[in-house]
Amino acid sequence: GEGVPAADGSTIQWEGWEAPSSSHTALLHCRSVACVGSMGGVTHFTAEDLEGADSAVSLFQRLHQTADAKEPAHLIDQLNLLGLWESEADWARDTEEEGGVGGVGVSKLHSCWRVLLGAMVEANMTVEVVDTLDAVSVRSKQSAPTEALQAEGDSRSQRKEKEKK
Repeated sequence: GEGVPAADGSTIQWEGWEAPSSSHTALLHCRSVACVGSMGGVTHFTAEDLEGADSAVSLFQRLHQTADAKEPAHLIDQLNLLGLWESEADWARDTEEEGGVGGVGVSKLHSCWRVLLGAMVEANMTVEVVDTLDAVSVRSKQSAPTEALQAEGDSRSQRKEKEKK
């Protein structure tokens, strides 16, 4: 495996190493700032803004409300930011049952995605919206839209059975 040289000449293996939570948050902060650095406006934020889903959603809302946030290049920056959070932040991997369709949980960043994709449609960035939805569906081990439709279909079938009785 990969490693780094130790003072005694041996190699310290990095396999299985995890950064402490505070280091992970600091790294996420640095990468987040890099994603939106070209936006100007309210791009100053701290690692504390990324300690949980609620604070990150609030941060995203502030970023999205800046004057130039609706420009296509800045919408792409925001898209990259949400993608970063979805892949790197532990709190973004959890889902909420509330708001799910047919009992399927939704991302804690769901409201951010809705706002961003809506703004992208308004900016005539429909190709990018479809590309984003395709990428999410490919990445997903279980396609949430498919599960939601299946759950909705199951509940319709159950209602029909009850109506027959």
